[in-house]
Amino acid sequence: GITAAPPTVTITANPSLTVCQNDALILTANPVGDTPFTFLWSTGATTPSITPPTPAVGSIVYTVTATDANGFTASSNVTVNVLAPLTVTCPGNSSTCINSSAITLNGGTPAGGVYSGTGVYQVGANYLFDPAIAGVGTHTITYSLSNQSLAYWNFNIGSQGTPWTAPILQTSGTGIITPGNWTWGDILYTDRFPGSTQNALFGDPAENSLSLIRGSSPSMNGHFFQVEFSMAGASDLLISYWTQRSSNLGFSSNQWSYSTDGINFTPFGPVVTPTNGGNVVTIAAPDVLNGIGNVYLRYTLDGANTVPANFAVNNRIDNLQLNTATTCSNPCTFNITVNDLPTITGTLEVCAGSSTQLT
Repeated sequence: GITAAPPTVTITANPSLTVCQNDALILTANPVGDTPFTFLWSTGATTPSITPPTPAVGSIVYTVTATDANGFTASSNVTVNVLAPLTVTCPGNSSTCINSSAITLNGGTPAGGVYSGTGVYQVGANYLFDPAIAGVGTHTITYSLSNQSLAYWNFNIGSQGTPWTAPILQTSGTGIITPGNWTWGDILYTDRFPGSTQNALFGDPAENSLSLIRGSSPSMNGHFFQVEFSMAGASDLLISYWTQRSSNLGFSSNQWSYSTDGINFTPFGPVVTPTNGGNVVTIAAPDVLNGIGNVYLRYTLDGANTVPANFAVNNRIDNLQLNTATTCSNPCTFNITVNDLPTITGTLEVCAGSSTQLT
């Protein structure tokens, strides 16, 4: 006789498996096999699609079982991550004169967001408000965290011939590079060789780079530095940076790994082999980091030539960015009032032949 093939079923999510608290979510079963199908979800629902509520922060597993026309079944499950919203706060209202210089906007929290509104423009990492551009009146300024830049390092401080010491503070955003088990403060292991404008933000120039050198005793093959930051209220982390290998003898087998406790690390993404001419690397981090308050990333460098005379081979890293595609938050607003210059009127009487000074 003829035996029917068992069905298969997958689950798709709209908009995605990571959502903000109380946002709408649709899960749909997609069966393949002999129709018609019946469905049974772990929620008890029997429809092809469900719209589960998302009031609780955390991870929730949903399972569906599809039964085909022959009575055969197939099951599938997905994990939905519900993120807590971040509280966004704005600076207080203020006022200025129409002829005042541009004002640097700050005080919005968490750091790393975007200011927008009439008269607002960006210079480097700073947002400014120009009263002359905005004009007289009260102007509403918005501070938001959508598509947030979590942290950015341009490595442009110091000069070549000076070793790096860790920790290394971020250029913008919130994050820190910590020592890991690399050797710092020694010119045999770190330097500030010329960097690149590739992947730079704010029009930053190509000045220095984080230059990691193999060294001799000990060799840095298999050693790492660490990046620490928060993904609270955020998801879909992208890591990007420019990197260059000093020659074919430099580090050629580099690996990112992640941890949520700072102790147990899991490798992710491809093995990174920088080109001799330099290239930009972009790597997506696992969804398990979505919404995590404390995230630890390690970048382990390996594969450098082991001949003692080649102790100076290295990799350069520049313009390291940590960006997220989703941020659970609502923007806040504040007002800046631009006042016109006062008009002074009156009558002045002077005697003929006298001099008068007006101020």
